[in-house]
Order: sequence, then C-alpha cells, then structure tokens
Amino acid sequence: RAAVQIRILDGRSCRRAAEGGPPPPPPPGYAEVPPSPVRSYFVLNALAFCVGSHVHKMKFFLIRERLLGSALGVLGASAPPPAEGGGVRCMKLAALKLLRAVISVKDEFYYRHIIQFNLFAPVFDLFRSMMPVGSNLISSAILELCDFISSEKIKSLLDYIVTKHMTKPSGPGGDAQRHHKSLEELARPAFPTFDNLRRAYEVVNNIDRGATGEGGSNPSGAAGNDRVVLNEKALEDQRKFRQADEEDSYFNDDDDDENSEPQPPSAEHKTDIESLMEDVDSLHD
Repeated sequence: RAAVQIRILDGRSCRRAAEGGPPPPPPPGYAEVPPSPVRSYFVLNALAFCVGSHVHKMKFFLIRERLLGSALGVLGASAPPPAEGGGVRCMKLAALKLLRAVISVKDEFYYRHIIQFNLFAPVFDLFRSMMPVGSNLISSAILELCDFISSEKIKSLLDYIVTKHMTKPSGPGGDAQRHHKSLEELARPAFPTFDNLRRAYEVVNNIDRGATGEGGSNPSGAAGNDRVVLNEKALEDQRKFRQADEEDSYFNDDDDDENSEPQPPSAEHKTDIESLMEDVDSLHD
C-alpha cells in the first residue's frame, strides 16, 4: 500500500488526478488505485508530519527518492474551475506545507537538493498565476515561506532565490504584463516580502546598496564577507580563550591554596596562643 501511495505523488499522476485523466498502471501485485487530489492531499500532509518527526530517516528517504520534486510537481496541475475550488487547491497547499516543513528543519542537505533541482521554480510560477497577491491561501503561504527564509537568513536559499528567481523574466508569456514583472513588483506595495528577502541577501553577503546601486553586485563583497566572518570567528575565539583562561586560573588558585606551605605564626598570634595555654594550665591547677 505504501508503494501505491507514493506513486500518487508522481508529478504526472497528480496532474492526471487534478485534470481527471486516466490513472497510471499499478505496479505488479497491487490493485489499481484511482488518482485523487484528496488522497494526494492526505499523503502530502503525512509526509510533512514525518519530516518533522523522523528527521534523519525522512531526509535520506526524500533525497534518495527525489520525492520532494515529485510532490512539488502538483503545483503545476490545472483543473476546470469547479475542481480547482476544492481538492486541487488543497493538494497544492499540502505540497507547500511539505516544502515549509523541509525548510524548517534547517539542514543544508535539503537546501543543496532544492538548489540542485531548482525546486522553487514551480513555486514562483504558481505565485505568478495566483493574482492578486494575498487574495488566496496559496499566495499567502508562499509569502510566509519567503518571510521565514529572510528572517532566518538562510544564506544558501537567499543566494539561490535572489540570483535565480528575483529578476525580471525574459521571454513571452501568457500574460505579458504579469510575466514581465519581477516578484518584488508583483508583491508591492502591500507585501514587502521580496524587498525584505533582497535586503537579507545583501546583509548576509555584506553588499552596500549605496555603492552598488539597487540590486547591483559588489566586486569586493566576497572579500568583505570573508573579513566579517574572520572577525566574528576571531572574537569568538578570544571569548572562548578568556573563558578557558578564567576557568584554569580558578582551578590553579584552588591548587595553590591546597599546596601552599604553612606560614609561621606571627608574634601577635603567638601571644594569643600562649595566653590560651596559660588559661588551660590554670584550669588544671
């Protein structure tokens, strides 16, 4: 049954489910399961739960089977208006929920997998098709996902999104006016999400907007970023060194107290002892 459920997540199977096409042939030994957006929705939600509950096993499973790319393939599914209002839209939200769960793990293996297979391409294609921005749950979920990336300053994803997807697309599209706008222009002025994303990208890469211009690149940005990282590492090393030195000095002081030779009593101390001994002798008498 697990193999049949995973086959539902194949991109072609999900699109057939959304468009009401014929189901793919089942694997040997399994009964035929008709494609269904609602069934895919439940499977995607189960996967999103497993990503957070079984971190290591799910990481190797999703990357080995390339299941995340197949799951995000449902974002390109189209359907007639009656069907689009129900199961298909819920299925797309479940796919975005799975991507959000993967990014929340904060694992560079996932990030490299996303970048290698350009898995944000169907996400932003879907965002461009869900206009106006913020009028539906799908575009709001994508904006929340980008807000999380910028607030957490995930450098690899910031570099990937800004350099790969936040430029004006070239080439004709179905809607020329919409497809020739950048993501920042589509979200403005109500949602500064992509503006914040670009600012976070410039912060983590130490890019000076005044010196390079809007969206420009700083030729010394990489060297400056290296210097910042080195300075931060040097300060951290100094802090650890001071902390270790304080701990060593504490234990050394204890050792000095234990190993110190007894000092001869002072004259005043001798007088006190002698007087005490005289009192004791007087008691014996």
